[in-house]
Amino acid sequence: MGRAYGRRMGSLGQTLGGLLLLSVLLIGVAPRSAAASCCACASCGAGFCVDGVAPADCGTICANAGCGFTSFTANDTCAGGCGAVPQQNTATPTNATPGTPTDTPTPTSTQPTATPTTTTTATATSSATGTTTLTPTITLTPSITPTPSITPTPPQCCQCPSTSSCGQPVSPSNCASGCTLHLNSSCDAAAGGSNSCVLNTPTWTPSLTPTVTATFTLTFTPTPTFTVTATRTATATAVIPSNIDPYKCYRVKPEDRIPKRVVVVVDQFENKRTAVLKPYLLCNPSVRFDEPTPGSGPGATPTAGSTPTATPLGLKNPLDHLVCYKLKDENSPTSQPKFQIKHVKIRNEVEPGQESEETYEVLKSDLVCLPSTSSITP
Repeated sequence: MGRAYGRRMGSLGQTLGGLLLLSVLLIGVAPRSAAASCCACASCGAGFCVDGVAPADCGTICANAGCGFTSFTANDTCAGGCGAVPQQNTATPTNATPGTPTDTPTPTSTQPTATPTTTTTATATSSATGTTTLTPTITLTPSITPTPSITPTPPQCCQCPSTSSCGQPVSPSNCASGCTLHLNSSCDAAAGGSNSCVLNTPTWTPSLTPTVTATFTLTFTPTPTFTVTATRTATATAVIPSNIDPYKCYRVKPEDRIPKRVVVVVDQFENKRTAVLKPYLLCNPSVRFDEPTPGSGPGATPTAGSTPTATPLGLKNPLDHLVCYKLKDENSPTSQPKFQIKHVKIRNEVEPGQESEETYEVLKSDLVCLPSTSSITP
């Protein structure tokens, strides 16, 4: 038994010695990584580099990664470039299956990769297209139009051969006995005149008439524009009334007591309640001459009496008289505002045939004159 045990122990020792020797041999032939070595794989995109691999493993790693160029350098690292190959991305080998010494490199990017991007910027630009529009312009063109002179329309004149004088008709188109009617004529009775009816000559004054002249204007709007110039209108000169006689006024004194009467009087200046007081003037229609000579003239003077002699003078309204009364504002029961001063222009003939224009300052009212009849009593 002792010998058998010895034999068994001897066989076990031999077996253990063989296993130990086999382990030493396997360790001697197993691939080992160098302490400082680098494997650069190129021709596959940007390429990569692996540190600490054996030469045989370098070719396998690059082939598995699909790289066609391999560079193994001992005693160098990937940092700063592997041998003659510039610095690349670095990778770390891993075992795909436990117990199998096959390393698969996993690339790890250590440098940023720039990816170009295209940015489109739209810039708005404005364009203007001109359109031609027709713009009318008002141009004032003077044209000559006849304007009647400052005489009655139509003016009439009575020529009296028996007295070698002229005057206005007693009524429209009606001259005194022995006198001849002349249309569109005026009596030349001024100092040094011919004392005859003279045919009136129309005066000519320019008036402005607008004419349209078309012009083309380049604008940037479809809406037409118009330039309008105001048209001036000529103001006609006022014509002195020809159907009113000159009136000569006399102071009067009532022989009977006249009561106060209140009326409303309206004219171009005001509208007021007015107290009409005592009569003040009597105004008769009259005829004027430049240089009256006793016993001469275009007609006879009326004679006093119960049946006055009709005058053949050129009066337009021989029977129409005026009686003027003093007046004042009636402020009872309600006060009325005071009159505000006005300014007017008056045009008349103080001397026959000699027109003049004067400016007056109008003060408060003083008289009211009423159409009246008048007859001389004995």
